[in-house]
Amino acid sequence: MLTEPSEDECGKRSSDDAERGKALRAKYKSSGVYESGDPNKPLWTFDEDWRFGRVLVANDGSHIVHMGVFGRSTSAEAFTIYRDGKPIRSYRVNELVRDESAVTYTTSMILWSENVSLDDSNSQLNVETADSISYSIDLKTGEIISRERGSKPKKPDETSPSKPASNSPKKFCFGFLIIILGLVGLIIRKSPNQ
Repeated sequence: MLTEPSEDECGKRSSDDAERGKALRAKYKSSGVYESGDPNKPLWTFDEDWRFGRVLVANDGSHIVHMGVFGRSTSAEAFTIYRDGKPIRSYRVNELVRDESAVTYTTSMILWSENVSLDDSNSQLNVETADSISYSIDLKTGEIISRERGSKPKKPDETSPSKPASNSPKKFCFGFLIIILGLVGLIIRKSPNQ
C-alpha cells in the first residue's frame, strides 16, 4: 500500500522511513498485489491515490478495507471495502452510528468506532461503534449480515462533541502553527509605521 508522497509532518518520519518510501515508490508504480513481489507482475492494482490511514488486508489476497481518514461530520466516510482494487461498498459514519453524542471530534476527524477488525475465517469485517452497536459485514458483498445493540451506549470520555480532543500530535503541530501566525500578525499590527 503506497500512500501519496508527503512532507514530514513535525519531524515524525525518520530519514530511513523517507528513503524506504522513495524506494517503494520507485519499484512499484501502484498500490496493489503483485506476484511474488515482482513489480512487473501485478495481480491487481488500485486506480486511486491513497491517503494516510489504516488499511486492513484480508488473507484472501483480494479484499482490503480502507478506513476513512478525514471529516468532522457524521456524513464522513467510515470505511470502504475493496475487492481486487475496486470499491464494492463504502459506509458513512451516520450509516453505522445512531447516537451522535457517543462520538468524539478532533480538529480533522470524527472518532466513531471502538473496534474494527477482520475475521478471515468467516470472510467478515467486525465493527463496534462508539455507541455500542456491533456489525458483521460480509467482505464479498459489503453488506451487513448482522447488527446487535449493546446493553447500554458508551458514554463519551472527557472530550465532548463540541470540545475537540487535544492529545493528537498532528493537532498540536497545527495548533502551534496557528499560535505562531497569530503572534506574528499581532507584532506586525503593533509595530510603528516607518
